[in-house]
Amino acid sequence: VFNQSMVEDRAFGVQAARPCVLFINGEYWGLYNLTEKYSDNSLETQYGVDKDNVVVYKEGEMDEGQDGDEALYEELWSYADKDFSDDAVYEQFCNIVDIDSFVDYYATEIYIANSDWDPEKNYLIWRARTPDGTNPYADGKWRYLLYDTEYSMSLYNDRENQADYDSFSRALRQDSLFSAVTKNKKFQEKFIAAVQEIGSVNFDPDACNRKLNEYVSVYKPLMQDYYTRFFGRDSWQRNQFDSATATI
Repeated sequence: VFNQSMVEDRAFGVQAARPCVLFINGEYWGLYNLTEKYSDNSLETQYGVDKDNVVVYKEGEMDEGQDGDEALYEELWSYADKDFSDDAVYEQFCNIVDIDSFVDYYATEIYIANSDWDPEKNYLIWRARTPDGTNPYADGKWRYLLYDTEYSMSLYNDRENQADYDSFSRALRQDSLFSAVTKNKKFQEKFIAAVQEIGSVNFDPDACNRKLNEYVSVYKPLMQDYYTRFFGRDSWQRNQFDSATATI
């Protein structure tokens, strides 16, 4: 929730979310995040593209679409085998992909060092099947949707999601399409600019601290009942919350 809130102005989709308290047969059962689910319906609501004209691929498999839409996804990934040192290839790629969405999405995943992400895991893209000139989001280009970024930002002290881990090289190894596109000079310049802006503006320390404090003010009171329900009088968990959310 925090990660997505910091990049909601970038050229990819993010999920709305809010904390909620669950009761089962009247018994308190903890604190959860009620999170928007990406679907043809949500894309129609968010972007105004008819849900019957939406194609969604999640983790390499069609999540929304019709028979024959597989060819659209195969066309996209065929570019992994093309020579992007040729600007003509890059321009062709930009005709089927919203390049701002592509750049911002990869720059974000790499910047936050998401270690639980690749083209077959926590990877979601969508497009309009048939272009509609009256809607800029129905231009037939693939766009990206961000979700499940939990394993990032040094969470759980995972070595591969630390700030000093080379997450860029990891992305090159695990994603042949991204690796191919990075061979283009125009893309390199655009990508570097996006990473710099995401780091200096979106994740500016002061902005992060303000947002974190906003969330702490909402979540901490709700967490007290959670700790009592599942941990009793144990104060260790309560102290962990304060330690983990302390701003610098």
